[in-house]
Amino acid sequence: MARRPPYLHLSRHHVYYCRRAVPPDLRPILQQRELKRSLGRITYGDAVRSVIIFSYQTEALFMHLRNKSKSFAGYGCLGMIVKGMHMHRDGSVSFDEIQTDATADPEVEVRYLRTLTSRATDSDDSGIPPAAAQQVAAPPQSTNHPLSAAIETYCREKRQGGTWTEKTEQENRAKFQLLVRILGDIDCAAFTKDHAITVKGWLQKLPPNIYKAKAYRGRSLSAIVDESPTPMALNTINTYLARYSALFEWARLNTSVTENFFTGLAIKRRKRAADDREPFSAEDLSAIFTQPVYTELKYKHPYQYWLPLLALLTGARINELAQLHVADVEQDDNSCFLSINRDTSDKTLKNAASERRIPLHSRLAELGFLDYVAHLQHRGQDRVFPELPQGRDGYSKNASRWFNNSFKRDCGISHPKKVFHSFRHTFATALKHNQIPEGHAKALLGHTNSSITYDHYGKEYPLHQLAGAIEQLDYSNALHAVEPFSVSSG
Repeated sequence: MARRPPYLHLSRHHVYYCRRAVPPDLRPILQQRELKRSLGRITYGDAVRSVIIFSYQTEALFMHLRNKSKSFAGYGCLGMIVKGMHMHRDGSVSFDEIQTDATADPEVEVRYLRTLTSRATDSDDSGIPPAAAQQVAAPPQSTNHPLSAAIETYCREKRQGGTWTEKTEQENRAKFQLLVRILGDIDCAAFTKDHAITVKGWLQKLPPNIYKAKAYRGRSLSAIVDESPTPMALNTINTYLARYSALFEWARLNTSVTENFFTGLAIKRRKRAADDREPFSAEDLSAIFTQPVYTELKYKHPYQYWLPLLALLTGARINELAQLHVADVEQDDNSCFLSINRDTSDKTLKNAASERRIPLHSRLAELGFLDYVAHLQHRGQDRVFPELPQGRDGYSKNASRWFNNSFKRDCGISHPKKVFHSFRHTFATALKHNQIPEGHAKALLGHTNSSITYDHYGKEYPLHQLAGAIEQLDYSNALHAVEPFSVSSG
């Protein structure tokens, strides 16, 4: 079951509430320790959507109070967020932006606004008379496309379209929450290049995981920067900027936003992205496949034998392999292959291009993979590796920890850029060295061709062509000591 979002509470009377503690430095201003809003007896889905908006609004309020109108707080803080109060020489008062609660009584909000302006003019020493407050008849209309609303609609569309998993949505919402925290809940149509540059500047100063580390809770961004000298990694900064660019590109196409100012803001790397992970060398592969797991069949679970072999000979990602069902091992056109799909609700893929068919290398059949799958089918097992439990990120957690934290060390491989994912780089490198056509390589790896002609209209490559490419990969030297799998071993 998914964990309930922060700030959402359910009373014993089955009424949902949004509750958020006021940071200690703002309690003297707001004169309360907690912000609370009753949502009534609504569905859980509606409550989740409401608490997300509540989170954005309160984050914007805290940021606003720290940066601007501290003396104007405490009056209708849940029903109204006021930004940019201007006191003019002619005695008039204007505001850059007022966000109101759509369910509030307009007359009450006008009364709050008048109280706010009268308090401001009473405390101001510029000589402006308190009567200026009477010139404010009603609050301006709320923004047409507040950032929080755009984010909510964008995230909902992504989930409805099936392009985001639950994990992806959670990660992106956290990034968007930081965007609102930096800028406030501004009108997307008023977004400028200066706003985008400001966001980039903050990202270059902030540390990683500011929403996970307990030490940062309730602290202002300025305080976090002052206390944390180590900023987030360049890759992480670019990931944030890419997510914001995707959001504003969607806003450009779906709202009154006319330009995506995050385009081109990514920080250029001095090295290739491919250098983030390194392929295994011939020595590494020899060390891996001469371990007792392979020479003496000493393993605790079958995945410890099969996953490295499958990754080496198919190039598939670890979770694509860990989530395989017995039914995903198929045969067609005299070729046995893995069907990488999301045909069942427990399976996820990185993107649409990841759905593909990968012919099985003949060495896998020689080592007994098809016999192993047949044995599972005979026992009534649905999954190829039933010993791997499902977690938030899929089925790969235990396997990844075993290989990266334990088995790799036993093999004497200490390079930090050589991990399980290096098998995929090894596979891609081998395809390149064997001069496999790029189209075949992309089909095997699950990469898009970046072409409408091929991606939209083109059909899949015939299995026999892909099987021919797979068979050109020769790992006989690395796998010479591997003993065939036995269902009775382990």
